[in-house]
Amino acid sequence: MTVRYNKILLTRPSTGYGIRVDPFPQPALGLANIAAVLEKKIRVLTILDGNFCNDYLAELDKIVRAECPDVVGFSVYTSFAGKVMEAAHFVKSINSQILVVIGGPHATVLGEKTLEKCPDVDIAICGEGEVPMLEIVEG
Repeated sequence: MTVRYNKILLTRPSTGYGIRVDPFPQPALGLANIAAVLEKKIRVLTILDGNFCNDYLAELDKIVRAECPDVVGFSVYTSFAGKVMEAAHFVKSINSQILVVIGGPHATVLGEKTLEKCPDVDIAICGEGEVPMLEIVEG
């Protein structure tokens, strides 16, 4: 089967509250699960985890400019949703044609409100993301 999108960047900003660094960051298992499903179909770029970046937006900028992903998928919890909205706007300012997708608990509970509030987010996935992301990349 052919795919509509060929490259995806999966990411999340620091999971700390406000500007604090999360002292006990958990692995981005949801993003890893999605990567495992998608890598059979498209090129999955590195998973960019803001918990392990000195400057998340600088790293995001570097990867988006160098790799030109077709899709950027964000994992979102409400505690860091503001950071994701900022990053989504940042991605769109680099290339407005990039499809920005959010998933995770925040998108599941507040997806519709988030889409209204942040026009830089194109799609909010409710529930588990593996199958919907596969359907998105397949068009």
